[in-house]
Amino acid sequence: MADYNRSVMLTGKPLLSYHAIVGVAMLNGPDGLAKEMLDESVRIDSRNFVVRYKYFNTLQTRWGGSLQHMLAFMQEARAAGLSEVQLKYFENMIAVERTWLKQQGR
Repeated sequence: MADYNRSVMLTGKPLLSYHAIVGVAMLNGPDGLAKEMLDESVRIDSRNFVVRYKYFNTLQTRWGGSLQHMLAFMQEARAAGLSEVQLKYFENMIAVERTWLKQQGR
């Protein structure tokens, strides 16, 4: 994390650093860090996809999220002006989540 924190200072648009920090936050549990990195990335680039997509992973049920969180987030991404191609990635992950939930008996 120390290296990632330093890397954020190396550029005015550290989206890849935020992306990596979201991945670390997923492993360390829900402490708000992933959401903070998402918010920072959106502040810097309101239509960025790379951090949004990584954050979307944290919304899966197996990572402590829910299908409802995923659906709401996709609507937020649509409202932010992401392209249909980018939104398709979210749709695909939602389909995978539905399949996973069905397999889990939920």
